Amino acid sequence: MYRRPVAVRVDSGIPVNNDSGGEAVSSTRIKRLEQEVEHLRTALYQAVAGSETRLSHSAVLPISQKLDDLINQYYEEEKKKRES
Repeated sequence: MYRRPVAVRVDSGIPVNNDSGGEAVSSTRIKRLEQEVEHLRTALYQAVAGSETRLSHSAVLPISQKLDDLINQYYEEEKKKRES
């Protein structure tokens, strides 16, 4: 069954760098990143719709790239949290 790719807002509005410091801010940011990652993961699954041939669809790449970026941000925040 063909499913039309879902329109997804790729810009999460989450700043790339969070230099404001503080564990509470970091924890809040980590939670926001987790939510956005889950949202984009769901959108990516819907865009691919279970078909490997859809992996090259034009709607998939921006979602995948943003998801990669958010995952990297998440790990950076986790690293900062462990080091503080």
